[in-house]
Amino acid sequence: MSYEGWKKRFSVTDNEYGKTVLPEQLKWSAKANIAYTPTTFRNGRRVPTSLRFNDLRHWLSEMTEQL
Repeated sequence: MSYEGWKKRFSVTDNEYGKTVLPEQLKWSAKANIAYTPTTFRNGRRVPTSLRFNDLRHWLSEMTEQL
């Protein structure tokens, strides 16, 4: 989404900071492969968002074995 489209969609007043920061934030999000929020990372790895408690224990166990 362009800055102009974002500004119109969210009724934001024009702002020089937003004109420079938003495009950089979008580039960083694309580079980090972040397509939605919240996105949780643990030790630089994305944590799946649909984890149940037992899944989380297994996932964390695998991560500690890799350390």
